[in-house]
Amino acid sequence: MSQSAMPDVLEASDLHLLTEIGMLGAGAGASLAGCTRSLFEGLMALRPARDFGYIGLACSHLNQQRPEDAVRVLEQGLRIMDSSGAAPLGDDVAMVKAFLGMALLMARRTAEALALLESVCSSIFILEFYPSTIYVNISV
Repeated sequence: MSQSAMPDVLEASDLHLLTEIGMLGAGAGASLAGCTRSLFEGLMALRPARDFGYIGLACSHLNQQRPEDAVRVLEQGLRIMDSSGAAPLGDDVAMVKAFLGMALLMARRTAEALALLESVCSSIFILEFYPSTIYVNISV
């Protein structure tokens, strides 16, 4: 995946629709994993400084009971967002960190998760940006 953003070939509404389709695929679990992966990797290539590709692929991994893969994707996303050359939106970074905290919890890396989530919650109120989006049942 290229570190730099591709030209604007899609409108914001197109990206939103593709993200919604990808999230439906992520919810299907392993049966659509290949398609979901391709879609979200494309979104990450188009907008490396935005959160939706990383979060979508991570959700796909989480729905397949692969939290360590979700952690890897989200950590990679934070590195790419930081070095992409495009200024990531503060709420995009916060959302990736929030999902990383959730993935760390699901990977039973509780101390790391709680430290990260505490720092995110102390700096920004996450649900202000994505109300009614996070429906997670975490058992640690």
